[in-house]
Amino acid sequence: MKYMMALGILFAGVFSHAEETYDLTGRWGAGLGVGMTSVLGSDAFTEGNSELDSTFAASLWLRYHFSKRLGVEFTYSRFSFAFADKAPPMVDMDPSATMLDVSLAYRAFPTKVYHILMQVGLGYVRFSDFDINNLRDKRDDLALKGRVGFEYMLTPHMMAAIQADYYKLNYGSSTPDDLQVIAPMLGLTYYFNNHKKVIAPVAPVVVDADGDGVADADDKCPGTPAGQAVNGFGCAQTEKLEITLNVQFAPGKAEVDPKFTADLEKFAEFLTKYPETKAEIEGHTDNTGAEKLNFRISQKRAESVRKYLINNLKVDQTRVTPKGYGPSQPVADNTTPEGREKNRRVVAHVKTDK
Repeated sequence: MKYMMALGILFAGVFSHAEETYDLTGRWGAGLGVGMTSVLGSDAFTEGNSELDSTFAASLWLRYHFSKRLGVEFTYSRFSFAFADKAPPMVDMDPSATMLDVSLAYRAFPTKVYHILMQVGLGYVRFSDFDINNLRDKRDDLALKGRVGFEYMLTPHMMAAIQADYYKLNYGSSTPDDLQVIAPMLGLTYYFNNHKKVIAPVAPVVVDADGDGVADADDKCPGTPAGQAVNGFGCAQTEKLEITLNVQFAPGKAEVDPKFTADLEKFAEFLTKYPETKAEIEGHTDNTGAEKLNFRISQKRAESVRKYLINNLKVDQTRVTPKGYGPSQPVADNTTPEGREKNRRVVAHVKTDK
């Protein structure tokens, strides 16, 4: 027992160096424990009532953590015994017990790196070489298990433990008392999958390339000269903010197709974010067809977009004004199909009093 205490002091010294926080939820671990057996209760397992001496104990386990506190463990254990009476026939016997069990584990008082472990389980035990009067060398029966221990996370994958296991091993109805064993152990468990660390939130980095006080993510007029007063979205009073609205119309039509409303929704969000703004909704066409007809169509399309913003996206009607410009303000070459497509556009020009 003095060696167990010395090892325990050694572990305590190692424990003081672990500092991180680990969450074992969803992780698998495999472990090994070694210790001593100490027998309690009856000595009626042999002729002559020879007592059983304390000897070696070992366990192998596989465990899984359902949550930070609850888990399950599957364990194989072997206990060796020795008869205190060394006279024949005891001296020739090598009594042992092997056990398979499943237990529910509860981790109480968890802190950053350690907790108190409590387990209770049910198992199947096989006794060997206990009875000198029985021709059967082995006897099988049920067993109960309990555990109390202290576990400490040494690394993200390795946990150390000091624990005491209690076993009540049923030796059959012919024996007046069950075999009760206490096995103090030292254990190590290795965890296979990645641990979950508590990550402190990181403040986002704000970039303002032109130094106007408006972050690039919100700056609608990048490149404003340093020192010039700007509004909430980064534009000076003299700057013209143009927002192209990706809305297309069928030839000769002015109704807004719902499949082209994504940009309108973003524009409505912009107006909500900056309530001091107003916008002119401009309709433009290419130069195909009669000029008067193009002016009329462009006006109807601008009015249609304004109506959609007001009726469907709840934009205040006083903040949007429609204006048709027909083919008078081309932005591309009308002699090519690609150029004409670019000229058939709806644009919002935004202004503010601040």
